[in-house]
Amino acid sequence: MEIIKTLNIGIRKYDEIRKEKYKHTSNVRQYFYVSDAGKCMRKLYFDFDEKVEAKPLSEELLAKFNYGNEAHERIVGYLRLGGIKVEDEISLPSNEPNIHGRCDGILTELDTNKRLIVEIKTINLRDVKQPMKEHILQLQLYLHYLKIDDGILLYESKHTNNFFVFDIKYDLVMVNEILNYFK
Repeated sequence: MEIIKTLNIGIRKYDEIRKEKYKHTSNVRQYFYVSDAGKCMRKLYFDFDEKVEAKPLSEELLAKFNYGNEAHERIVGYLRLGGIKVEDEISLPSNEPNIHGRCDGILTELDTNKRLIVEIKTINLRDVKQPMKEHILQLQLYLHYLKIDDGILLYESKHTNNFFVFDIKYDLVMVNEILNYFK
């Protein structure tokens, strides 16, 4: 029995199921994703260029993406079991045609009804001293489009499974810089 070959086939099929769930129909980009904030402009150019054929992702990379997706589901489950109301996978309002994305969740404190956006990241570090710039930029766009003032970046170490939480406040100046970047 070729276990590795079987695993790779399963990873490809798992990816096809996820693409169907989120209606990924084309490899050619028509809009920016929130997660593009702060990324290399040259890479983004080639993502939008129809003449450049996208290489299929390796099974290893697909498995890493799946790990992150499954960690998200697990962590949202922990938050719910801990007594926090969670709306997860919130899409940006459809009135923003050039930028698409889904935030990981909106948390609502039950005693105050205060809402904040949570962006969940798995990270290949044992310790996280500060949030990564591209994650702050991504969260800022979610705060902007979903009209919420507070958010958190929630990291989970892949090595230790420890959690690291960073509070992020909405910053209009930063958002305007990001939006200008996409123009």
